[in-house]
Amino acid sequence: MMTLEGIGLLIKAVGDILVPIVLLYFGFGVKKAIGRIENLASLRRDLMARRFGVYEAIVDGLNTIFCYATYRGHFRSVTPEQILDLKRNLDARFVAKCILWDDETLAAYSEFMNACFATQRGRGTSAIIIADRSMHADRPDYPWFENYNDLFVKPEEFQRITENARKGGSSGHLEFSYRKDVVVPAYAALVARLSAGLGGHVTAAAAEKWFGC
Repeated sequence: MMTLEGIGLLIKAVGDILVPIVLLYFGFGVKKAIGRIENLASLRRDLMARRFGVYEAIVDGLNTIFCYATYRGHFRSVTPEQILDLKRNLDARFVAKCILWDDETLAAYSEFMNACFATQRGRGTSAIIIADRSMHADRPDYPWFENYNDLFVKPEEFQRITENARKGGSSGHLEFSYRKDVVVPAYAALVARLSAGLGGHVTAAAAEKWFGC
């Protein structure tokens, strides 16, 4: 029969063998966990870098479209043809990298573009600008060509769009209401989503207040 002293020595011997094995096992597990965390952090940094590259490629164009749609900033120096070309270029850049963004950002981009342009008008037709073309045409400092008229929705269509978009409590000029109730909120929402995608904290409410008419 093993004595108490013998049992103690046996336990100590087993402990001397098992402790390094247990420590090695847990150490290996911790190392794997740290490796996974580091890999995730590396992937996130790469994602942010790629998103920032897309943002830099589209931000000036988005701002130009917003300025044109709301008659501010440098909108006088841009022609309707340039605005439509800009939309096509932005669509190509953004859609090509759409897997980098979440569903909310993609939806915000589409909503902003749909607020500024009439699309899906039938096979073989191009997008046209949703705006009161007289706001652009009736300026003495701005050269206006007859073909520009075809690049905007017709006046009666613009009236229908603005009437349908008007919010219940809105009043005043339809064109101003459309900018205030549709274009500005859509752009603010897009800015907020892009900010969130880059780790920023700009809210749609704050952006809308800043960009408000």
